[in-house]
Amino acid sequence: MIVDVEKLRAGARLDVAFTKTYRIPEEYGLIGNSADARVTGHIAEEAGRYVFEAEAEASFRAECSRCLTPVRAGAAFKFRSVFATEPEKEDYDDVYPVADGKADLSAAAVSNLLIEIPVKFLCSKDCKGLCPVCGANLNDDPGHGHSPPQDA
Repeated sequence: MIVDVEKLRAGARLDVAFTKTYRIPEEYGLIGNSADARVTGHIAEEAGRYVFEAEAEASFRAECSRCLTPVRAGAAFKFRSVFATEPEKEDYDDVYPVADGKADLSAAAVSNLLIEIPVKFLCSKDCKGLCPVCGANLNDDPGHGHSPPQDA
C-alpha cells in the first residue's frame, strides 16, 4: 500500500488497513512461495520522520519438516517501521525511504513477515515422520516395520 505522507501534518495520524498476497523467496520453503497478509495500523509524522505501527496476520502453506504433509500455518505479529525522506547513513538498514512524498507500507510489512516465518513446520508436535528405509509416512501406519535382511 502506497501512502502519500506529505499530507500528514505534525501530530496527525492516518489509519490504514490492507490485505496483500506476498511473493516469498523459495528458500523459506512455503508451498506456492506466497503468503496472504492482513495489516492494520497507522502512520504518523514524528520529528520529521514517519512512523508506521501495525499488527499483521499472515497465513501460508508449507510442508511438515518430518513427514512432508502439507500444513496450513500462520503468524500474528506487531511491528514498528520508520520512513524518512533522507535517511541518515547510520540508520540506513532500519529506515525505509520516502520517494516523491510516498511511503510503501507493503515493503515494511513483508520485511517483518519474513522475520516471523518459522524455520520448520510440523503437522503436529508428535509427528512420527517418514520411515528411513522406505519413506512411508509413519503417522499413517504406526506399526510399520521391516524385517532384518536375510544373510545368504
